[in-house]
Parts: sequence; C-alpha cells; structure tokens
Amino acid sequence: MIAKVVAKGICGLFPAEKWFKAIFIFTKYYAHFRGLPDSKYKKSSLLNKAALIEAFMGVPAFSSKIVPLPIQANCLEFLKKPRTNGLVLCTAHVPLGFAWAGYLIDQGLLPDAVIALHVPPDGYWPVFGKKERLLVLPSRPDVLLKAKSILQRGGTVVVLVDHEFGVYSPNMFRLAKKLNSDIIYSFAGLQADGTIGVQFFEAPGACSEEEDEVNLRINAFHSHVMNLVGPSLTDEAAKRIETVKLGQKSFASVEA
Repeated sequence: MIAKVVAKGICGLFPAEKWFKAIFIFTKYYAHFRGLPDSKYKKSSLLNKAALIEAFMGVPAFSSKIVPLPIQANCLEFLKKPRTNGLVLCTAHVPLGFAWAGYLIDQGLLPDAVIALHVPPDGYWPVFGKKERLLVLPSRPDVLLKAKSILQRGGTVVVLVDHEFGVYSPNMFRLAKKLNSDIIYSFAGLQADGTIGVQFFEAPGACSEEEDEVNLRINAFHSHVMNLVGPSLTDEAAKRIETVKLGQKSFASVEA
C-alpha cells in the first residue's frame, strides 16, 4: 500500500528525470526501519535499498513508464567487438542487477533473448526504465536448441546463471564452448551516491578440456557475484553458502 501511495506522489510531484533520485532518497531512510520480507540482505546494506527500489519501480505508477536511470558503466568498447559465433551474457539474481540491460539498450546493443525460469504472460522480459522488452526463452528441455540457433547467427543470449542463488547451471557454458561463443559477465549494483554501477567482465580464457573451462568460468563468475553480494548478506543467508560439486571441481553457491 505504501509503495503505491509514494509512487503516485513521486510521479505527481517530480519530472521523470527526478523519479529515481526521489525513490533512492525515500528508500535510504525507509530501509533503516524495515527490509523486504525474507530478504537475504542486511537492512543497512545497499542491496537492501536496491531491493526496495526494485519493488517500488515495479508498481504500476512506474512499471509502464520510461524512467531514466543514473548509470555509470565501464568497458563498453569490448562489448562492441564483432561476435561471429554469438555472445552469452551471464548475470545473477541481484536487486537492480538487470539495470545493465537498459544501459546496453541505450548503446544500441539490444540482446536477442533472455533465458528465464519465470515467463511473463506476454513472453517478454521487462527492462527497468525502458519501453523495450526482451524475448524470453523459457527454461525448458529445448531451450539450448533455441539458444544455439541465436548464437550461430551471431546473436546475443542473456542467462541468469544462479537460479536465484541456487546451484549454478553449467549448460550455457558448455554450449558456448561447443560453439566457440564469447562469454561476458554482466552486473549492476546500487552505489552509495544513488547511481547504478554497471560492470562487464570477459570470461577467463579457454582451456583444452571442456569441464576445466566450464569450472574455471563458473568459479570466476561466482567470485564476481560474491564481491557484489557477500558483504551485504545476512548471517542466516551467509550460513547457507555451501560447496557444490561439478565434475571433479567445486565452487560455492548461495541457496534460495
């Protein structure tokens, strides 16, 4: 209820370019008193504030509008390189973590599809603050065939690797190895000054053995995720970190 009231007030009082800043200021104080139900993040953390902002931006007053986001990004140059064998953008379930997609859209780099477990009714994934939406490939047994078709024509596929902080899926890493597709890790996070930091990292180099490469790249992905979320996890969430076996290698994962 409070989200709807505040959202309507912000929309009525401020121009669109001020909406995100107004939401940030409100949640900056609101987060000290409460977090979201079952939040994995400490109330004082930026990720808890980001989760609240994400919730506010999901109410009808904002969800149907173009909301300019204060993005700070790095390494756009290598994203514009030709990718004749396709590109896999790997990301994780982090509050405001999909804001990087809006930044790519601003640069004219709209991904072809996103693999997701939960499919919106119209089959398209909303992007914060944008009118553009991404085609969803439902996470079903035939999803790799559809992703393969996109990559083989030089397209871009987004995959949320972590299954909402569950076991990391190796499937797209294996497909990328077989097709010689490039992999880039894509992350976004709320900053203390109210901007959203967007970062892109190229996956580590190729290995001769497929499973060695898959494990190398998953462990590197996990390191980036933990750098982003680790300090903000509640004690309870931190205790749920466990080691998960993948072949002969292991890597840490946070379960839902």
